[in-house]
Amino acid sequence: MLLRITVGLGAATVAIAWLGSMERYQPHLVTDFDAVYAGARALLHGADPFRAYYRRITYPMPAMLLGILPSLFPIEVARLLFVGVTSGVLGWALSEKPDARLFVFASGAWFVAVEDAQWSPLILAAAVIPALAWVLPAKPNIGLIVAAGTKPHSIKKVFWLALILPLLSFIIAPSWISAWRRDVAHYDVFRPLFTRPYGALLLFAGARWRRPEARILLALALVPINPAWYEAVLVFCVPQRSAEGAALAALSWLVPVVGQPLVTDYATYASQNASAFARGTLICAYLPALFIVLLRPNEGEVPAWLERRLVRIPRCLRGAPASG
Repeated sequence: MLLRITVGLGAATVAIAWLGSMERYQPHLVTDFDAVYAGARALLHGADPFRAYYRRITYPMPAMLLGILPSLFPIEVARLLFVGVTSGVLGWALSEKPDARLFVFASGAWFVAVEDAQWSPLILAAAVIPALAWVLPAKPNIGLIVAAGTKPHSIKKVFWLALILPLLSFIIAPSWISAWRRDVAHYDVFRPLFTRPYGALLLFAGARWRRPEARILLALALVPINPAWYEAVLVFCVPQRSAEGAALAALSWLVPVVGQPLVTDYATYASQNASAFARGTLICAYLPALFIVLLRPNEGEVPAWLERRLVRIPRCLRGAPASG
């Protein structure tokens, strides 16, 4: 218990210090959390949360509900509260059984997630602790990816917990989903990774489909996402040995170097930026994680009803239950 508290407080302290330094030396700093903050404040005042920010809000109503408490403070304080809590929760989650996943706090992806006040640390924590599944709808595409790695005994818990915030959102604002989809539809960077160069290689994760970390990588290939640097935090569901964790942490710092734009004939700067980071995150994060997973056997637990039906397919495809 003491170790978990120490790691959680340590992660929160570093996150707050890092973002605090950004706020101090960049007076006009803008983070991704700012849109949620504006929407949450509008919600508190009975205004339209999807028209409360100077640009389109791609976050759904559940994210704004989670942003209500921080929105009671000035934006500079709210950001620090957000990154402190999300990184602290991640530290707490990963230190239950200290292992190689703690290398996430040495990765460039985590530092950028903190700098942008992003949700990926909290989503990764939910991948480790199913009781946190109620936060997944705050970023539903990434939440769906993480949910793909749910173990059989936790499926029902994750399902019901993940319904809490969407149902509450419909009670508060029944039409919120149409307003949110309208904004997301005009954001042209959301594409499945398998449609980008090198991204189809992630489909090979299906060869280890019994493993939760393999299913997460497979979902990363199939679910439309913004291939930003900070989302590479999710690969830290993969490492089991220190060498794996250290390698993924070191490689994550190379994302912007490898992802330098090769061409500039894109319709928008956002699509050019997304293409560059897609290449960087694939080469420096997702594909190395895939390589690690493919070195492991296709072993893991699946629901009993599925296990009974798997006897009809070849052994090389169905894998085997977890060994010991």
